Amino acid sequence: MEENMKTAILIAAATGFFGFATQSEAALASYSDLASFASATSSTTLLDFEGSSFAGLTAGTNVWSTRDVAGFSIGDATFTVTGGTYQAVIAPAYYPTYYDRGTGNVYHAERGANVVINFSSAITSFAFELSTIRRFGGSATLQFSNGDSATASFGDPLQFHGFVSDTAFTSVSILNPAGSDYILFDNVRFGGNVAPVPLPAGLPLMMAGVGALALLKRRKKRQG
Repeated sequence: MEENMKTAILIAAATGFFGFATQSEAALASYSDLASFASATSSTTLLDFEGSSFAGLTAGTNVWSTRDVAGFSIGDATFTVTGGTYQAVIAPAYYPTYYDRGTGNVYHAERGANVVINFSSAITSFAFELSTIRRFGGSATLQFSNGDSATASFGDPLQFHGFVSDTAFTSVSILNPAGSDYILFDNVRFGGNVAPVPLPAGLPLMMAGVGALALLKRRKKRQG
């Protein structure tokens, strides 16, 4: 009888442990439209590559605002690239043959370049509108600093991709496969409240099982 009770307690403790491990894994939700994304997060910042930071960039003219692989910052976000020779913010008609979406300035990176966006503080949500210079289709892999990952397709027109994680992160890497098209994106949104990590549902069960085993051991010593 006592052995059966020990077995049951061990099973309960193990169940609680694995429940704890499962609950602590990061979960990432994806959204394909702004309205759904906005309803799932709060306090987001919008970077649309307009304003005083790019005052020298005039829509309809072929002007680079910046061409710097080392990186540049806009507010709380810093953009860098790896595996490529440049990144830039361009006017709508920099490539008049290919790109004229009429959406204002956009961020642009070289074909095959990986874009890394670092944030000055931890966030839980990220979104952007993704496309390409030559309007070819394809997809990029997104890697978040908390271990989350996702895939974002691109083509024509700009496609919205939003992500909300239950674990905070401080950077997003947009991995553009070698040989794919020159990516561009606009309207980067990030933020979200970083809530305290909730107590995993399986933890109380695990603690109860461990405590019960300790009581059995003490009782056995007394009987001995």
